[in-house]
Amino acid sequence: MTEVEYMGLRLKNPVIAAPASTTQTAEKIARLEEAGASAAVMKTLFELEVARRSPSPRFKLIRRRLGPWESTVFYSYEQASPFGPEEYAREIEKAKRLCSIPVIASIGCETEKAWVEYAKCVEQAGADALELDISCPHGPRALSGADFEGEMERVLRLVKGAVEIPVAVKLTGQLTSPLSVAKRLEVAGANGLVLFNRFTGLDIDLDKEAPVMHGSYAGHGGPWSLHFVLRWVCQISPQVGIPIAATGGITSGEDVAKCILCGATAVEVCTAIMLLGRRALTKIVKGFERWMEGKGYTSVDEFRGKAAGRVLSLHEVDRAPKVVSTVAEERCSGCGLCAEVCPQGAVSLLPKAVVDRERCDGCGLCVEVCPEGAVFLSPRPSL
Repeated sequence: MTEVEYMGLRLKNPVIAAPASTTQTAEKIARLEEAGASAAVMKTLFELEVARRSPSPRFKLIRRRLGPWESTVFYSYEQASPFGPEEYAREIEKAKRLCSIPVIASIGCETEKAWVEYAKCVEQAGADALELDISCPHGPRALSGADFEGEMERVLRLVKGAVEIPVAVKLTGQLTSPLSVAKRLEVAGANGLVLFNRFTGLDIDLDKEAPVMHGSYAGHGGPWSLHFVLRWVCQISPQVGIPIAATGGITSGEDVAKCILCGATAVEVCTAIMLLGRRALTKIVKGFERWMEGKGYTSVDEFRGKAAGRVLSLHEVDRAPKVVSTVAEERCSGCGLCAEVCPQGAVSLLPKAVVDRERCDGCGLCVEVCPEGAVFLSPRPSL
């Protein structure tokens, strides 16, 4: 029911383990297979040797509050695989012996020679596919502000000329136009696209007046990033003919469903596994199965891209006021927040909230901020 085909690889479900410390060794990949992963991208092999060692500490959960609401950022400076190319190849060979799921290699290089040599190395070791990590959030290109766009296409052509296995390019969202880059990469021979790498971020220690943790920029991701990913998957998927793996912010089976509805073929999961362990992966896979069953779908192809075809253009959006805010008086505490934030000044306290239906335009803000759940939207009476 949940089977998909990604770059010619048959996967039992769309949930792939993304490259991280959780996919560093064959044994770790085998445990993720047991937890439900349909494939795994091995932790990235870097040419730059200094990037094979990670500082301590290198992980931080940044929690930000705005009133009663909280967002979480997983801020990390995890470096590349500690292995050199020979040891990395041996680990791929071992993973292929231990696991029945596809093993996808990931490489990030600085020189043309290494891009070609490393790609050939992992292919010879038995990798089922290859992911090019040209946009690591704390790699040298991201930290220097270099031009990703031309580099991605140039590197892809080099690698495609050297290997026969499928090659995907992992894009950064920090591009002028992800859509135009995706189209160019398809023309250059990409077999798949991974949207997106983590953003490059920065946090400041106010006591030390310097960057937190290791003292520099770091990867900046977490659940908040899902909606950025969905926006671009939805726009890119109808305009390219190669599969997309969505990654960033995926924490539930419902998130997987959203990515596929937008046109993704598969997803890659990292943060949820890093923070909650393998059980998070199992929960995501099972949650996706339940969602499909609840909707009555028997294959992923039945709904892939369904939402992408339903995104309205600027001129198609209906701007007629159709709803109005209504207050359930018995639940209203009279806190006054709805009156304070109402853009139209349509709410008064008497002493509980009362809505002036002539002034209310149904924006829905009061519904979202009410701490008691006392406000809801109802159809606007016809005149």
